[in-house]
Amino acid sequence: LVVGLSEENNRVELLSAALANPLNYLTTFLRYAEKTVGLKDVFQTLASGLSEENNRAELLSTALATPLDSLITFLGYTEETDNSDLQKVIANLIAEMNRSENRKKLQASICQAPLDQLVSMFTSEPASGLWSNVLAELDIEIWNKARRQNKELSLNAFVAFQKIVTLRQRPEMAREPALNLLLGSTAKMWHQPGIGLRHLSHVLRCAVGASDRDIDHLLNRTATPEWVDSLYKKVPTGGLAGSLFSLATTLAPAQYTYFQRPALYSRIVHDLRKFASQDSEEKGKIISLLGSAAAIGVSISATRFPLKLSKLDDVLELRRPEPDETAINHLQIQLWLGLREIISLGCNISVIPPVYAEEILLLWHATQERERGNTNLLPHVLERNQELIDWLEKILRGNK
Repeated sequence: LVVGLSEENNRVELLSAALANPLNYLTTFLRYAEKTVGLKDVFQTLASGLSEENNRAELLSTALATPLDSLITFLGYTEETDNSDLQKVIANLIAEMNRSENRKKLQASICQAPLDQLVSMFTSEPASGLWSNVLAELDIEIWNKARRQNKELSLNAFVAFQKIVTLRQRPEMAREPALNLLLGSTAKMWHQPGIGLRHLSHVLRCAVGASDRDIDHLLNRTATPEWVDSLYKKVPTGGLAGSLFSLATTLAPAQYTYFQRPALYSRIVHDLRKFASQDSEEKGKIISLLGSAAAIGVSISATRFPLKLSKLDDVLELRRPEPDETAINHLQIQLWLGLREIISLGCNISVIPPVYAEEILLLWHATQERERGNTNLLPHVLERNQELIDWLEKILRGNK
């Protein structure tokens, strides 16, 4: 075979076969041939032939008909090979696919593809500019219709996918996959290793427009006391604080009861007892957990509060707003919810230097003003934010 493939009169047929077959077959053969001594000439023949201008149209046609996961693998091959001809082939192919008419063909494939393939695609480096353009132009109505027909239920892929589309300024693309999970996922899908509150909070947050009844049905089959308690015991402090805060922001107060468990109370007390021995980052997470738990209706009593704090400057400095920030972020809100709990439990107000409160208050005022017309925010969330603003103004008056 090696001898036959290397013969001059077989090279045209070999190149023709390479162009006619799906790109995943071509990638596998190229990888093998590049590393196999007897096939070095065959590899170079293919690399040179594929780079010829008269073969570009056929290669493009094959690429556009190739399943996305195989296309991504072929494009990623450019990071593995040092062959200049192949790097040129892939660069030309990406440029051709980035033409407007070809991007539309890719969009049709994207609407039908499984979420895990889309995650691989949108995180692949060689064609990042191409995928950014395709994503920016994607018709949301066509996408939504396709996802309603393709009721894919993949929790792990969804969490990664929603993060990517949010970072790429297309968060609305997560809505239909989230609704599919909210309506169609089973308890068995949720009650398995690696699936936890962060998955639940992301699905609930992204499933915009879901009815309270549908949300209750999801919580009834997933947020069982045993499942929630087990997560309270093992989820890292920062992740638990973030998930609880998201749930408190997404759910109606009547739905908080699924998460108001004695196990959460015990977890907070446990983390507070080790507060003094932790670094600034971990202290901030513990205070945030205290705040997020309070937001969902679980507060500890003053008699169980084990801290005697004199200074929190190092923690406050970590989440201090940058000069160019124009809106308060979730980590800052969690921390300041926790600080309010600490003060309410008897800590001296002097643990919060006025300069930090003043900076956060300015940012919170600006955020609250912008969000008054945000119909996606529940009324009790706006009320909670206003309560925090009023509290900050009160402690600043007290310091003066």
